[in-house]
Amino acid sequence: MIAVRFFYLLMQPGEYRDRMLIKENSLVTDWFYMVRKFKWSVLIKSGWAPIFFGTWGLLSTDMMVRHKAKVWTDCAELPHLGRIRTFEEIQNNSDVDDAEEYWQRLLTVFDHTREDMVYSCPMAYTYVASLLALSQAFEDPIDTGLTSHFVDISQTLLRRYHEQNNFTLMNTLLSSWEFLQINAQIAMKLDEQNGNFSIRGSCGLLWCEEDLTPNPRTCKCEIVFTQNFENSTFCIFVVDNRRRSSLRNITSILSARYWTLSFGINRAYAQEHGYEIDYVQPDPALHYPGRKIGWAKVKVVHDMLRERGPERCAYGVSIDSDAFIRTSEPLSAIVTDYALNEDQQILFSEEYHSEEGSRVGKEDYINGGFFIVKNSPEGLQILQDWYNVPEKYEDMAHLKKENPQGLNYCWDVKMQPKYGHVTVLASSQLFTAPFGLVVRHNWFKDLRFEQEMKDILLQRLQKRYGCIVCQNVYDWDEFNNTDVGL
Repeated sequence: MIAVRFFYLLMQPGEYRDRMLIKENSLVTDWFYMVRKFKWSVLIKSGWAPIFFGTWGLLSTDMMVRHKAKVWTDCAELPHLGRIRTFEEIQNNSDVDDAEEYWQRLLTVFDHTREDMVYSCPMAYTYVASLLALSQAFEDPIDTGLTSHFVDISQTLLRRYHEQNNFTLMNTLLSSWEFLQINAQIAMKLDEQNGNFSIRGSCGLLWCEEDLTPNPRTCKCEIVFTQNFENSTFCIFVVDNRRRSSLRNITSILSARYWTLSFGINRAYAQEHGYEIDYVQPDPALHYPGRKIGWAKVKVVHDMLRERGPERCAYGVSIDSDAFIRTSEPLSAIVTDYALNEDQQILFSEEYHSEEGSRVGKEDYINGGFFIVKNSPEGLQILQDWYNVPEKYEDMAHLKKENPQGLNYCWDVKMQPKYGHVTVLASSQLFTAPFGLVVRHNWFKDLRFEQEMKDILLQRLQKRYGCIVCQNVYDWDEFNNTDVGL
């Protein structure tokens, strides 16, 4: 999905690219994924690297041509290397002895590098690591170990560069050190020599039965959580102001939008385990008066858990309408693994934040797209205190309306310091990420995401009914609305 977004950007007119990269800065999250979360050596083996690096390299070249005045150089020299040669100079150097001597100096650069030096010249050091990776890729394209080593070093070094003004990506594209273009050559060379990773298909495993989780890396159904647990009662809530549509036949499924499809998958999961699930269209006056609608889910979960009580709902689960549960493993296994059945009160996934800098002096960022809370006096108080943050703290008041991530920000700044001792921050690779293993939270909401959900839902219905085209009406869904929405 991220590759498609960058490639689509490349295909648009220059004015559109400028608007997205400079004025709106709308690809910050995509860039953070690629620099912080996706290991580049693994990316190369996945087959996506030629597309990613090729697109970035072309975007960088285009931006430097059209914005020459904004091209910048962090450092022109490095200790123990001297003047850094451009890629063009290296390619055009016909003096064999001089070229060999320069490469030997490049190899020793990192023998003398300190952390403070990298922070002063992050682009330059990243460029040097990319040069070494390129040299190794062409010297031995079959044995990729050393190449991967230098590629990962270049990624680690690039992480040292961060702009507080949210223009990290834009400034990276405008760096005079062309490491993105070099990485594109590395990726294409290795892809060509090692079996064309880029044309290999995925395993197609989308759903597993019998309390297992589909792992796309191994293409197997696996156990992620403990098998030693006691079953509990769960109430799952999806809060959205849009009316969901019917899923009563194959035609309605194929035409449904993501908020309906995700609820269908989550409902099928809930029914398999005997959990309650509700699709709640919140009341503006009751659930989010004078606030962004995202706050409604905190109020809904709090009020519904208090009304139903812990016997009916021992735990409350909030999941956004652009997220669905991929696993077939029970929620009881998850709360046991994370000690919510003991002293912990609430579970979130860690968030992919970078551009805003540290909020509370450390990496405590939550993603409110999925959370599990214990229906206990303390759990309910936590939800109430969270909802009250904009009212209680003057410096948080603007987050009722101004920021779509305001409730996350309020937790990070005010709630985490207070309730961190009873809060679980689970792995972002498991929950609330576009490629999450257990819960898939795709805030891009693209057509590929909808198609994936349609495939999963049809697989589940095939298992339930034994046929997906011979049933005129699936009796599992009593909803009759045929308006799929926009």
